[in-house]
Amino acid sequence: MQFNRACERWKGLYRAAKGQQKAQQKIINDHSRSKNDHDQAKCLRQEAESQIELLTESENLVQSDFYSYRYFASEGFLPGYSFPRLPLSAYIPGRRIKGDKDELLSRPRFLAISEFGPRSIIYHEGSRYIINKVNLPISERGEGLAIHRAKQCPVCGYFHPISGARGALGDGPDRCERCNALLDPPLVALSRLKNVSTRRRDRISSDEEERMRQGYELRMAVRFHETQTGEPSAQTALLMVGEKTFGRLTYVSAATLWRINLGWRRRANPA
Repeated sequence: MQFNRACERWKGLYRAAKGQQKAQQKIINDHSRSKNDHDQAKCLRQEAESQIELLTESENLVQSDFYSYRYFASEGFLPGYSFPRLPLSAYIPGRRIKGDKDELLSRPRFLAISEFGPRSIIYHEGSRYIINKVNLPISERGEGLAIHRAKQCPVCGYFHPISGARGALGDGPDRCERCNALLDPPLVALSRLKNVSTRRRDRISSDEEERMRQGYELRMAVRFHETQTGEPSAQTALLMVGEKTFGRLTYVSAATLWRINLGWRRRANPA
């Protein structure tokens, strides 16, 4: 079970590349499509094949992020190894004119949620790259995308995932499980960031630079680990001054943190 979880990032990258290769090959085999469509499909298929090669047959695999020891250490499967944990990757296509090799640029998850956001600019070895594709995870049933919904307490920030179909479980709890505050409407169409692809871009305008500096609206959320009975594994103590409650302390041995990217700060529809 733990080994399978450690392999999820590699499998996600591989499936996305194989899916892109298959989809573009289908366009190439369709003789009713235009020449421009065929040319674009060939480029995208070559990009997918380059990603597959990076994952499986890299010439310098020992120095790759997907060298077995480095990869499993970055996923926490091999504790104690001095390899950095690089959980998310951005595909950087090499420049064919200069003979550069394709690369995968990695970032820790809490940084990647903002650095690898849609339309973000990445500066890598003297070139600018724009995030032009996000590989979204597929649902476990293999039908459509893995989309989630959740509520976050506006007072204490506690996270409330909403599982199951909308009709089966409605819109989740109405009040926070920690502080009993009234919850806002659910956040919809949430998807876990897996990996992204980039396109090289030599020039950007000053207006675009200003837009990139605006950044994204990011939220932090927390949820305590639960016991086997489904209760939060937390201990709470009250700070008393005489008969008056001065404060409340909560201790948890483990918790899950979410960092949620809601989009550009100055987006047209902030809802």
